[in-house]
Amino acid sequence: MKHDESAQEIFYFDPRTGLPTAINGAEISPAQRAACSSFNRQRARGIIQVREAAQRREQIPADVWRQSFTGRLNDWEVPIVSLEDLGIRVEDGSFESDSMFKLRAGAEASPFLDEENGVVYKLFDLRANGSLGKKLKLQRLPDELRYNLVNDDADVIHTVQKLSALHEAGGLPTEIVGYADSGDILIVKQPQAQAHHHFRDDLRTASDSLHAIFPGRANFGRSCGIFFALGDPWLVADLHEGNIMRDSESNPVVIDALIGEIPPNLRKQLPWLEEACNDAQEFRETGIKPTRDLFDGVSDDDL
Repeated sequence: MKHDESAQEIFYFDPRTGLPTAINGAEISPAQRAACSSFNRQRARGIIQVREAAQRREQIPADVWRQSFTGRLNDWEVPIVSLEDLGIRVEDGSFESDSMFKLRAGAEASPFLDEENGVVYKLFDLRANGSLGKKLKLQRLPDELRYNLVNDDADVIHTVQKLSALHEAGGLPTEIVGYADSGDILIVKQPQAQAHHHFRDDLRTASDSLHAIFPGRANFGRSCGIFFALGDPWLVADLHEGNIMRDSESNPVVIDALIGEIPPNLRKQLPWLEEACNDAQEFRETGIKPTRDLFDGVSDDDL
């Protein structure tokens, strides 16, 4: 079912959630990607507003926190989704489904493939330490003016920003669906993708689709790229073989990579970083890749 075609955004109804959705199969048109961006902006904004205003969960009983949190999400028109209606149950502490194929879980989420509809639902659950998802973080080395890029726990604010940013930049289309009715599980949706063909070539093409550049002077203990989305530059790494796939048209795409914020004060301290951030923005806005990008010098193992 289509809505608001004047805005060239196409919406459907999700057969599992009953909610409007932009992703209804493995094939995603530009109009559907634009519609997905609209959903993500609205829902991410609501989640961030609610999370920033919410009391810390451990300060009040879990059931009271859950009711308060989900109520505030409703106020911001962030969908609350029944796991049962979605076809997922919690069994012995893990997610299971009789109607979807359970894929191998990653460090961040538990994915389920709906083969009939050609989509994947991913559940980002709140961990015992209060984290939800993973991120990149620049960690300053003791007594040195150097930084290492490390993997760190993220909160829901970073995770919804990450999902939105990778989608906006040209990664595999990703829709923020909403929260599970339990109040501690973020649900997202992606079209079904296929494995990459030739990793090195697909990595290069997928990185270009993300408009990412790889500055040769980066010295953060591992290779990383920089891409521009949502008005800011982001670090991107973790581009291993599981995070490079192909879409329904066999185009290589980035999926589920880790990203991290770039502190503005660090850009002022490191001229090469400021230059790289500007190059990433130019690449994003013009589609012309800067000549300073040194992707050829990046080791696959470091990404």
